[in-house]
Amino acid sequence: MKPGVKMIPIPRELAPETYIGGGCGLVTALHAVDLAEIRLGESVAVLGVGPVGQSVVALSSLSGAGEIIAIDGVADRLEYAERMGATKTIDLATPREDRLSQVRGFSRGRGVDIVVEASGHPDAVSEALDLVRDGGRVVVCGHYTDNGSVEINPHIQINRKHVQVRGCWGSKYEHFHRAIEIAARFGGENRRGPHCNQSSHLPRGITGVSFRFGRRAGQRGLIATASDAMYDKTRLSDGC
Repeated sequence: MKPGVKMIPIPRELAPETYIGGGCGLVTALHAVDLAEIRLGESVAVLGVGPVGQSVVALSSLSGAGEIIAIDGVADRLEYAERMGATKTIDLATPREDRLSQVRGFSRGRGVDIVVEASGHPDAVSEALDLVRDGGRVVVCGHYTDNGSVEINPHIQINRKHVQVRGCWGSKYEHFHRAIEIAARFGGENRRGPHCNQSSHLPRGITGVSFRFGRRAGQRGLIATASDAMYDKTRLSDGC
């Protein structure tokens, strides 16, 4: 190793493949959840439940979020998001205005406290600003590269609502260290019985290992490796 390279020892109780399975999705999601500053009982919407989004759902659950809404265009990802801790799911086949109506219905008409954009599609940023409540927080973590621009109305979507918008580009060293601690505590054998430790039967665009994640009894989550398809962009013609 070159001088100055930081190394983190993996504890004996953590299987290396369990941590490796997290890939960049886990540490990016951890950074995004830090920026979201989730408080107990707050509602969270996750736009795009690919590798990063699945981990955001799981970490939001661990952080004490109340309603957790997963939005995606791939059915098996939405199904897996429920295993990760999502309390509601919305398919992108639902028109954008109807998605907004559903989210408001799930949040007693207020809009959600926090929206994490994890799709990488420009339209998802605009939709996130519509879904978040007045005074809420939006974290944009899906745009690793330049995927294009999107039109927003700063007055209506940001200023008048007092929305906080926070950018998240990857992770920092501290997130790798904390990800090991999380994997060591919540990975491995499920106390309620052995869990699957293979990557078969996982949603399209996701590979990895299963963790026992979240506060709900018997719930298992996924820490997934990176993928080139966080959202099925063929399903995005109506936004998000």
